[in-house]
Amino acid sequence: MSGAEHLRTAGPAMLVANHASYVDAVVLMAALGADFRFVAKRRLASYPLLGTVIRRSGHVTVERTGQSARLAGADAIVDALGQGTSVFTFPEGTFFRASGIVPFRLGAFRAAVEAGCPVVPIALRGTRAVLCDGSWLMRRGRIDVIIGPPLPVQGEGWPEMVRLRDLARTTIVRQVGEPPLERLPER
Repeated sequence: MSGAEHLRTAGPAMLVANHASYVDAVVLMAALGADFRFVAKRRLASYPLLGTVIRRSGHVTVERTGQSARLAGADAIVDALGQGTSVFTFPEGTFFRASGIVPFRLGAFRAAVEAGCPVVPIALRGTRAVLCDGSWLMRRGRIDVIIGPPLPVQGEGWPEMVRLRDLARTTIVRQVGEPPLERLPER
């Protein structure tokens, strides 16, 4: 892991990373410790083992379908940030077998702007090769966690959300070494 000093200087922050594998959350918990809350799909909280972990750890659950449900999820993230808790999300929303960083959704960046908290971009490199989509057979491989410097909120509203989103994605693409994709790959 490199860049851990950026977490110490950021204070409460919106942590964002590329999403490439089922192992991403485990890698991040091991690398970053427990000083943040994940944003998880609400349906994951209904899974027997995983749901128990999500509920007991106080992770934020959000509904991904429906505009009003997504906005309520963003409000829950803003509340957590406002309480001084760093929050972690994968702004790609999902992952694919194909290499590349898909467009980021705006929810995390809206929450950062509304809470006035910096965005910390985190690049995960190697997790796709260790456990790719569609496989449950892990392979040996190197995994790197690269924490970028905090991106401070410098404005308000939509333009600032878009600026932070684009800057975080560009930072992560540069560190991961995968191409930026402008649309979702075929499943």
